[in-house]
Amino acid sequence: MQLSSTYKLPAELWAVVFRYCVDGDIEEYLGTTGASTIYSFALKLSHVCSFWRRIAHAERDLWRYFIWDTQKTSAIHHVELLEQFISLNPRSLTFMATLGVATKESTPLPAESMASCFLHHSIYLVSRDPDLLFHPSVPFKGQESLTLHIHHSPPVELIDKIHQPFSSLKRITIICSQHISSLHTSIWRRDIPVLYLKLDLTRFTSFSITHVGNAGLLEEFHVLHYGLDRMMPTFLAYVNLRVLGLTPPDTTWLPQVCMPSLRSLTLYGPKYTSIGAPSLVQLSQHRDFHRIKELELHSWPMYRPIHSPSWSVMPLVLNVADQLRGIETVRCVNSFIEGDRLVTLIKELKGNIEGQEPPRIRGVVINSCSGITQNDCDAMATCLEKLVIYI
Repeated sequence: MQLSSTYKLPAELWAVVFRYCVDGDIEEYLGTTGASTIYSFALKLSHVCSFWRRIAHAERDLWRYFIWDTQKTSAIHHVELLEQFISLNPRSLTFMATLGVATKESTPLPAESMASCFLHHSIYLVSRDPDLLFHPSVPFKGQESLTLHIHHSPPVELIDKIHQPFSSLKRITIICSQHISSLHTSIWRRDIPVLYLKLDLTRFTSFSITHVGNAGLLEEFHVLHYGLDRMMPTFLAYVNLRVLGLTPPDTTWLPQVCMPSLRSLTLYGPKYTSIGAPSLVQLSQHRDFHRIKELELHSWPMYRPIHSPSWSVMPLVLNVADQLRGIETVRCVNSFIEGDRLVTLIKELKGNIEGQEPPRIRGVVINSCSGITQNDCDAMATCLEKLVIYI
């Protein structure tokens, strides 16, 4: 008996293919048209055969997003689908919905038991119409984590408006697909317990860091953009900020900010690859820079700064290697990294330099990066306690 070609590929490869399919469906939904049936696509894969069903049910990533159609909240099959998604991914399921007429008219949730489950999961809202951006009647209330994906020019008081329907938020992510003329909020003056704030922006007018979070509470703050704009310098003490992510050259404001609890720094690559080389020297001279234990290089393209022979972020980091001797872990994520220069960095951080503190570097994590060869990995493995590679 000859087996079908479906069974010739190992389950691990089918799982990768399934993830690509579902990810593609997610991208379609998040696009300008919003055309997608993501809430049923994973189910369609599982209905092909028992082999595929076992793979699909074992892959929690396939069930991490569920589109809640606000016009079908009373449909029995929609509730059944929701229950199945929750059963297959009970911990990290995210509900997705598009703000529209249905949410404006306060569509009720199907049942009290279903409504309560929303409290325990993140909400991902997509806005394609500025007139329907925020209404106190949206059917999702009480959530602590919100991602807002905006396809139009957002209002200046964007973060302020978020707290009209969502008063319990602790984690906010804002993704803007259109250019921002300015961004301002007085949230920092309020007693709102926002602990995590991430702004994935395209273009914006310089804004003051004091306007984007409660200085006494914010623990993690990220700003991603094209790499051309800068925030205005202003003095502020972020006493609980442990994780900071920024896009160079967003460093001019740092000398005015106190971050005594800082432990992790993420440097995001610019979306414009033709800008001049942003220096990290000023950043490395910050009074709290020595507190950093983890350095992450995230989403750096094959990048050639003007008048530079290099094609990656590594020369920028090597220029401040002498200030990185307190780093214990280096992470490279979704980036082009020159492997030989990464090896050079690790060796410099491992070397004993008279008059400086002993080296602390212990591990390197490489996740979905290019430019690093097997020889580079072998060289790093000989001088590190831990080397983790995700393909």
